[in-house]
Amino acid sequence: ISTGPTKRVHVLYGSQTGTAEGIARAVAMFGKMYSLEVQMRSLESLTPAEAFRDKDSAMYVFVVSTYGSGEMPQRAAKFFRSLESSAPDLTGVRYSVFGLGNSSFEEFNNAGKTLDRTLERLKASRIHPLGLGDERASEGHQSALEPWMRSLWGTVGSTSGQGSISLPCTVEISVAPASQASQGVPV
Repeated sequence: ISTGPTKRVHVLYGSQTGTAEGIARAVAMFGKMYSLEVQMRSLESLTPAEAFRDKDSAMYVFVVSTYGSGEMPQRAAKFFRSLESSAPDLTGVRYSVFGLGNSSFEEFNNAGKTLDRTLERLKASRIHPLGLGDERASEGHQSALEPWMRSLWGTVGSTSGQGSISLPCTVEISVAPASQASQGVPV
């Protein structure tokens, strides 16, 4: 396991309508502002082996929405099934999860909570608490996202050798229509 500073961050997202992708873009953008090497990818195109190839030298930030009755979004379901069935040893993986949900549903933020528990069960190390966005909050997901990101980058700053990192502005998330969200526009 690398004991040096965290300079590489993988932002991995599972989105049904594009909202999680938009939030992942904001997370990635702020990481790049602090000279971190950030790679953002959809879970749709990854296997666990590909996703965790840098497990000893990078940090992983997952942004996942909850779909339907508490399921993973369809674009992340294959990755999650493979993660559960292969059950890799994720010792060395440092991660945090931000989930998106709607508190009017009984299975509020189930996908984020389930992913967080699964990563912990597979011996990954949570370096920052689970964030739970609620689209019914006064400012939507941003109500939880902004304080979560401020705290996340403060945590990353203390492990990146850069000292405390803080957000220089507020976070505004715009979501492309689902047809555009799947086109994989670069960060």
